Amino acid sequence: MNAPWQRKNLSSCPKLLDHYNVLNRLAQVGSSSAVERLRVLREHAGWDIGVLQRLDSPGSDIESKPYTYDVTTFAPEQLGDLLKSLSTSYNEKARLLRVWYQHWDQAGQGRRLLGTLDGLLLSEDGRREGVLVLSDLAFQTRRKLSGANAAWKYLVQAHIRNGAWNGFAESAEKTRERLDLVIQHYPRRCDEFVAATTYGMFGDPEPPRVAPTEVMVYFYARQKRIAEAVKFAETMVNCVVDDTRTLPLEPPRWASELVSQEGMELTHELRILIARLGWPSTSARWWTMQELAAWLSEPGSRVVTESALLQLLNSRKLEAEVVEVLCIFWMAAQTHGYSPNPKLVESIPRSSILSDLLLESLGLLVEGDDEGLAEVPREFEIPQDFDGVQGSDLPRIFRTSMGEFERHTRLPFVRQMAFEWTTNRAAYPDAPFQGDPWHFLRPLGDGFVGQLSSRTALRSISAYLRTLAVAEEFWAISLHRAETEALLALPVHPTLALLRPKRPAWFPKNTDFDGDTKAIEASIATLVGRVQAARPGDELIAFSSPIVMSMGRCVEVSIVRWSQAAGSTIADEDLAAHLETAWDRGRMLRSLAPEPLSATTRLVLPPLDRLIEGECKAWPLAVPLGFDRLGYLQHDLYPGRLFLPTLPGLAEAEITPHREQLEIKVHGEVVANLCYWNAGWGAARPAQFSGNCGTALVSRGTSCHIGAVSPSGPVRSFYFWQVRKLQRSNALDRFNQTLMMGVVFT
Repeated sequence: MNAPWQRKNLSSCPKLLDHYNVLNRLAQVGSSSAVERLRVLREHAGWDIGVLQRLDSPGSDIESKPYTYDVTTFAPEQLGDLLKSLSTSYNEKARLLRVWYQHWDQAGQGRRLLGTLDGLLLSEDGRREGVLVLSDLAFQTRRKLSGANAAWKYLVQAHIRNGAWNGFAESAEKTRERLDLVIQHYPRRCDEFVAATTYGMFGDPEPPRVAPTEVMVYFYARQKRIAEAVKFAETMVNCVVDDTRTLPLEPPRWASELVSQEGMELTHELRILIARLGWPSTSARWWTMQELAAWLSEPGSRVVTESALLQLLNSRKLEAEVVEVLCIFWMAAQTHGYSPNPKLVESIPRSSILSDLLLESLGLLVEGDDEGLAEVPREFEIPQDFDGVQGSDLPRIFRTSMGEFERHTRLPFVRQMAFEWTTNRAAYPDAPFQGDPWHFLRPLGDGFVGQLSSRTALRSISAYLRTLAVAEEFWAISLHRAETEALLALPVHPTLALLRPKRPAWFPKNTDFDGDTKAIEASIATLVGRVQAARPGDELIAFSSPIVMSMGRCVEVSIVRWSQAAGSTIADEDLAAHLETAWDRGRMLRSLAPEPLSATTRLVLPPLDRLIEGECKAWPLAVPLGFDRLGYLQHDLYPGRLFLPTLPGLAEAEITPHREQLEIKVHGEVVANLCYWNAGWGAARPAQFSGNCGTALVSRGTSCHIGAVSPSGPVRSFYFWQVRKLQRSNALDRFNQTLMMGVVFT
C-alpha cells in the first residue's frame, strides 16, 4: 500500500529538492528505504532530469566577490559601466548603488541621475539590472525638482516591480516604508495607490491582478481606518480556513479512535489522497484520481474508499467538482472492473449534462432535475472579474466556445455564463477565488506558465456546464449538441485518463544533445540505437521531452520520423529550414469517439496528398493529436507532446489504453504504442516548453509505413529534430532561447 501514496506524496512536496539531496546521500551509504524513494522520484516525477525550484537568492556568498573600485568615479551617464563593474559583487551592489546615487544627488546632479535612471526604474528592466533599490531616492529627488504629482509614478512602479504586496523581492520593512511615504505625501490617494499597484510583477502581455497580503492591514491601520483593517484581516482568515478545510490535519490524542494500526494507516493515506483532489496542480489531481480509482478496486480498501468518496461527492458545491469525483468511479470501472454503488446517483448535489453522461456510462439510471435553472435577466451586466480570469486562471476556450454559440444563434450564451459565474460565487462566499497562482510562479522568475486549475477555473467550468443546460432547457439546443459541447469540460480525456507516467529505460542521458549540430546528430543516432536494442525490429517514430530542467538551463528535444519520395527540389542541407514552416503550421490529427465517454478514440487519418510537403516530397509519420475531448487536467500534454501516427494510405486507426500506455491499432492489430513520463515535474513550466513531461511513439516493426505509396521512385527516411535550449544567468530573468534544428537520414 505504501508505494502508491509515496509516489503522490513525494512528487508534490514543496521542499522536496532538499529531501532529494538527503535521499541521495542516504542511498550512497546503503539505505534501502532511500533507494526505494529515489526510484519513485526518478521514475514517477523525473527529478533526476532536474527541478525548477529556487534555492536561494541569485546573489549568494559563493557568487559575490569584494568590490575594489570607487563607485563615485562613475558619472550619472556611466550607469551601464557601473552596473557592469558591480556584476560580480552582488552582495554589495545595493549598498554601493545607493552610495553612488547619493554622491551625485548631493552634488546637485539630480536631473542627470533621473535622466539616466527613469527608463529603468519605470520598467521591468529595473528589476533585471538591480536598480530598483534606488526608487525611494529617485522619488525624493523628483518630488523636490518637479513636485509630488510627478514623483507618484516612482512609488507605484517600485511597488509593482518588487512584488511588494506579496513580499517577494523585498522585505516587509521596505514595503512598509514605501506605504508610509504614500500616507505622508498622498493621504487622499491611498485607495488609488492600491488599485494602481495590485498587479503581478511578471506578465506577458499583461500582468495579472494580485491580492494584497497582511501588509494591507498595516496600510489601513496607518490610515486610522481600523474597521477596514479588521474586515480585511477577517477575510484573510476566512480564506485560509476555507483553503485548508480538507487538509489531513492530525487529530488530537483525546479525539483518537481505537482502531487497528493497519486501519489507521489506510485511513490516513486515504485522507491525504482525498485532500489532494483540492490541490490546484493539474497533474497531481489527475494522478490522485487514478490512485483513488485503483483503491476502489482493491478488496482491502474498496469499502472505506467508496464510503469516503460518496461523502466527498455529497459535499461538492460546484458542477465541475462533482464531475471530477465521478471520473474516479468511471476510471475504476474502465480499468479495474469496478461495479458502482447505486447510492452514487443520490449522492450528487449538483448535476449537469456531463455528470449525467458519466452516470449513464456507469450503467446507472439518471434522475431528471433542472437544478433551479434560470435564464439570465435582461438587466444583468457582465462583471469585470468574469472577463479578468479568462486566459489567466483558466484557458479561454470555454469563453470562446460560448462566443461561437452566441454568434451562430444570437442567444446570450456569454451573458448566461457570466450570470452563472456570478451566481456560483455563493458556493464559496468567503473565498470564491482560492489562493494565488503566483505563489508557484514568482519564485521561479519571469516567463513561466502555471500548470494549475484552481477554484476559479472550477467555477468558470461549472458556469459553462450550467449554460449548456439552460440552452437545452430553454433555447431549443438539442441534447446531442449540448452533450458534445459538454465534453470540453472533461477533466481527463477518456482515452488518456489511464496513462501512467513511466519513463523508458532507453531515455537519453542529460549530457546528450549538448554541443553543435554534429554532436546532436550523434546523440540522435545513440537514442535510436537504444530504442532498437530495447525493442529489436521496432522504430522510434516520435520523441518529445525535456532532458534537462534547472533554474539556469533547460533543454527540450523533439524528434519526428519523416519519409521522402524522389523528386525533391530542396537540397538536403536546406531541408530542415524548409520543414520548419510545416512544423510551426500546427497540423493535428482529428479524432472521433464511438460514444461520448468511450475509452477508444478513432483517428481520422489524412490522405497522403494532404500530408506531403510539395517541394521536398516529404511527409511526417506522426503529428500531434487534436483537441477533441481535451481534459483540462492534462494540458501538460498539449499541444506538442502527443504525437500519433499518420499511417499514410489508411483512413482510420484506433487508440486504446493498455497497461498504462496507449496502443494504436489498425483492423485490430497493434501498429504502435505511446508511452508517457514526467521530466522535472513541477507546478510551472518555462513558457517556451510544451510541458514538464515527455512522450515517445514507437512502431511495431515498420507498420507505421502502412499503405504509403510513393508518387514515383524510391522512398527514404529521416528524422527531423529540434533542440530548444533555455539559459539565464539571473534566477529572476526570463530565459534566453536558442533553437537548433536539422535532419538525420537513416
